[in-house]
Amino acid sequence: MPNPTIEWGPLESTRDNSVCRVTWVLLTADPIGTAISLPEFADKTWVIGTNAGDGFGGATCSLKGRNLTTETALTLNKAATGATATAAAAAVIATIENPLYVYPELTSVGAGATVTVTLTARRPNILRH
Repeated sequence: MPNPTIEWGPLESTRDNSVCRVTWVLLTADPIGTAISLPEFADKTWVIGTNAGDGFGGATCSLKGRNLTTETALTLNKAATGATATAAAAAVIATIENPLYVYPELTSVGAGATVTVTLTARRPNILRH
């Protein structure tokens, strides 16, 4: 499983740690990202496959979530449409649900896929102006 890279900067609002960016690189040979837990970050926007060098090669990326590490994962839903949060080409997706664990997965791995998935998450901060 590819481990994500987590950044607290250089993002706007990093002084209060209310925004973070998490990046996974999924490959045909390594299609499931390591799950992360950010439940206090309710606003989650995912950018899928837009980096230079990304190629789906027939792969489909699904955004997954679960509340326990042992339960069956569920595909998250798009905030705009309620449809499942999947992409077979470059996409930006905001998700509705906020499970305890989230991660991306190439549910159809394709041939020679390299798909970068970046999650930008924001938690409410009543002290921010």
